[in-house]
Amino acid sequence: MSKTHLDVDMEAELEGIDDSDEDMDKEDIDEDILDDDDDEFDADTLAKISSLEEELTNNPFNYTAYTDLISILRKGSDFDKLRSVREKFRTNYPLSGDLWIQWTQDEMKIAASEEDKKMIVNLFEDGVKDYISVELWLEYCKFFLGEIGTPEGIDKARDVFERSLIACGLHTGKGSLLWDSYREFEVALLATKAPGEEKDKQKSRIINLMKRQLRVPLLDMDNTLEEFKVLIEGEPDPNVIRDFHKAKEKLAKIEQFEISVMNNEETLEAYKEYIKFELKSKDPARIQMLYERAITDNCLNTDLWSEYLSYLDTNIKIDTVCLPVFRRAVRNCPWSSNIWSDYLLSLERYEKDHAEIVKVFEESLAVGFGDPTSYLEVWLTYITYMRRRTAFDKEKETETMADLRKAFDTACQHLVSVAGSDPECLMLKFYANIEADQFRNLENARKIWADVLQVHQFQAAVWMEAIEFEKIFGDKKHLRKKLERALEKSHDNPEAIAKAWIQFEREEGSLESYDHCRKMVKIKLEKIESVREKERLVLETNQEKDKAKVEKKKEKDKQHRRDKRHQASESKKQEKGEFEPKLEPTPEFKVPGVPSRHGNEENLDVDVKVEIDLQEPETGKKRIEPPPGYTGPRLDQPPKRQKLEEGDDSGEGKNRATVFLSNLDFEVDEDTINNLMGPDCLPAILFLQSRGLLKQQAFCNRCGVAMRFSTYPKSLDKHMWRCRQRSCSMTSVKAGSCFEQSKISIQSWLKIMLLWSKDYSTDKLAKELNFNQKTMTSCTKLFRQIITTNLQNNPISLGGPGLIVHLDSNCLGHNPDKKRNLNRTPIWVLGRKADSLSNINLN
Repeated sequence: MSKTHLDVDMEAELEGIDDSDEDMDKEDIDEDILDDDDDEFDADTLAKISSLEEELTNNPFNYTAYTDLISILRKGSDFDKLRSVREKFRTNYPLSGDLWIQWTQDEMKIAASEEDKKMIVNLFEDGVKDYISVELWLEYCKFFLGEIGTPEGIDKARDVFERSLIACGLHTGKGSLLWDSYREFEVALLATKAPGEEKDKQKSRIINLMKRQLRVPLLDMDNTLEEFKVLIEGEPDPNVIRDFHKAKEKLAKIEQFEISVMNNEETLEAYKEYIKFELKSKDPARIQMLYERAITDNCLNTDLWSEYLSYLDTNIKIDTVCLPVFRRAVRNCPWSSNIWSDYLLSLERYEKDHAEIVKVFEESLAVGFGDPTSYLEVWLTYITYMRRRTAFDKEKETETMADLRKAFDTACQHLVSVAGSDPECLMLKFYANIEADQFRNLENARKIWADVLQVHQFQAAVWMEAIEFEKIFGDKKHLRKKLERALEKSHDNPEAIAKAWIQFEREEGSLESYDHCRKMVKIKLEKIESVREKERLVLETNQEKDKAKVEKKKEKDKQHRRDKRHQASESKKQEKGEFEPKLEPTPEFKVPGVPSRHGNEENLDVDVKVEIDLQEPETGKKRIEPPPGYTGPRLDQPPKRQKLEEGDDSGEGKNRATVFLSNLDFEVDEDTINNLMGPDCLPAILFLQSRGLLKQQAFCNRCGVAMRFSTYPKSLDKHMWRCRQRSCSMTSVKAGSCFEQSKISIQSWLKIMLLWSKDYSTDKLAKELNFNQKTMTSCTKLFRQIITTNLQNNPISLGGPGLIVHLDSNCLGHNPDKKRNLNRTPIWVLGRKADSLSNINLN
């Protein structure tokens, strides 16, 4: 039964309703998915995602923001957003092997069609081009293992394995992973072959593969040889053994470099030593592999990239090898004008299309250099290329001549717009020379030189260049005008202009012009000498004023620091309860008795009484406080009466006798110092830092960043100040201290100070600490200089307003038994006594 028009219209309407319902269901499902995505993250995570997206919108080159956003999005299910962020990331930066592995693994989870698998293959192909990565190549090979069910799949997998060996097979540390994986793949195929010709062919392929591996110096080579013996069921032929031993010898030579690269934090220096060694062998494949490993770990080092590119250009000289490395270099270090310039030269060297060279040049200008002079360097490289491709014609202007002039005009306009890009006007000088020499347009060249002289109108060196230009391309009339104008305008070195002008008039001028020249030169030089004399007087006056200001400021700062130290010391003692200025006792100091040289002799006690009137004088001035660090008897605290106890004579008193004041409060004793003498230097360093003898914070001299305190076993003190910026600088923990110039460890310094405070002689210090006497003499001299400087800056005053100090001495060497000849060393004791002026009868 045929359908009527009504039936057809009804069916169309019903289909439209069904389609609309399906669309509505689709929209609902999409909204549910979006809602589910939102439900996957809490409010804080969603806010973090929004913040990172906004940051990338404002700054698409924020590397950390990309990695943080990808890390968060991987926890969700919005693969489209994750893929979009990664695409933007790879556009702005080359990705590491780990990032590529994460990306490919995420894509494998949702790959369902052949198109998806092709996209994953493309990701692998792009990933292996960024950096050398054994792990990424392994993932790439594993991906194709799922396709070995067909002969085409086997060929693809085998091709990827071969490419991985070309890229990373010479990697001494990790290359064996690829070789072993390839062999396991071939062994798995061998198991699927039936006995016969095919199986023998497959076994032969495995044997050849293992022979290739045994020629390469890799870790764990001995096990590979044993497996090869098992495979062939016998001993290898002499050629294989010879290649194996040769590889083993190479491995023995480079093993120390491999260990240094793996264990050393400063990998760049380790790689440089490794590369220096490999360059002697002149094996391009190994050298290129080593450079690739070095730039993988130091991808932002422009010097390393330049060194690698120079090696490729001078030794490899293959465009398919060199140019991809240049492309990777400018992606890693886009701020380097040297790499961009070398890239342009390399494109020209390999005779690439003009359009390709122009494209690379425009990319270099678009990156935005931090240093304005980088624009000049790139422009000069490009203009030089344009000059070399120009076909000059004396009769007419060719198309390439017009292109060169246009390029010069564009370069000059661009460099003028970038402040500080061409301070010496090199581009304008280049342009003027080309106009005069190649274009034969001297008028335009003089106009360009006029612009240059307008910028540097007072510099004699620039005027001399303009004079040289007129000598080469101009005439005598313009040259004489240029010389006279130069003498008039130059201020820094008019003598050079005068000399050139006089020489010119000698060679080309008349008597009248020569006399005129000498007259103008005399007037100019007298004027310049007068100006220089005035400037010299002004400079000397200003220097004297500045010197007076500096001296005044030094004196003021010195007094301020002294007052501040006194105030801090007084406050600290008041807090400890050691100093109470309101007490006014009459102090007395009991000098300890002298220890006898023999235990059975009676002890000699000598009392020297100090009586001081602590009342303030009538002048109204305050009593002078003791300086910080002074631990002697104070006027406001009565010290205890003390006596010297009998001591043994250990031989130290044979040369001299010493009186120790036992009432001094030593904060640090010998046990404290001995506890710092362990195998770790850190407690000793912290001890000196807490007392201000070592810095508690250091700053990098290169970049000004605060440095971190880190362990450094190669250092004498096992610790260093290291800049937080990698490969910047390191500083000794003794920097900026009195120990800076010494090669003695911190612990040894502590021991020296302790024994010196116990009055050890330099001879005994040298024997005790196993140093030579000259070193100990220098150390004790340093201590005396420090103490002398401290006493000069903080003098200990005897007496004062209203006080008179009496000094007396007594020799304790009396021998009551004159018949017994006792060899006694006399000991001198100083006493002091202070009386108030009110108690002194001056009559």
